Amino acid sequence: MNSLPNLKTPLELFPLEIWEAIFESLSKEELTACFRATPAWNTALLDRSALFLFPEVFKILSKRFSVN
Repeated sequence: MNSLPNLKTPLELFPLEIWEAIFESLSKEELTACFRATPAWNTALLDRSALFLFPEVFKILSKRFSVN
């Protein structure tokens, strides 16, 4: 008999709607750190990644190419 409890990942502890509310309250830097933390969080945030990565990529591109 296995005496270890059935361990869950952090994403399994709460419904996705709860995690979305938490992620929406994070800064871009915190959200990026979560995105990079684990494969499970990466997957959960993947469809939102363009929303928080675009401003960072745009800053880099605007420095590289003159934006008038």
